[in-house]
Amino acid sequence: MDAYIIRIWERPYFELAFDPPYYEFQEMSSAIWYTIISMTSVGYGNIVASTHIGRACAVFTIINGAFLLALLVGLIIDWFKLDSHKKETLQKISEERLAANFIKTSLSYNILKQKRTRYLRGEQ
Repeated sequence: MDAYIIRIWERPYFELAFDPPYYEFQEMSSAIWYTIISMTSVGYGNIVASTHIGRACAVFTIINGAFLLALLVGLIIDWFKLDSHKKETLQKISEERLAANFIKTSLSYNILKQKRTRYLRGEQ
């Protein structure tokens, strides 16, 4: 969207200029490249917006790119953080499962022990 707006506002300037600069926004790919370069805050010296609206859109693109980059870094950090929480949760589940199996085994043992004593007494 930003690339399209920059292309629309920058084309008339370059079409009216008597001495066209080195880089022009005639192609959409050029505007997309300019937007990507601006969003990553890298910048490229030959590609600049010349109109006030183009520059304002570039500033908006740079701020938007910084926000998206911060959001991406936050999501990646949160993903790794969730991974450690998953490990802790899995550890707790396995401990609870082990405890449940121990209780189940001990109850089964007690039931079988009671049946054996009844059988030996002849109480069936």
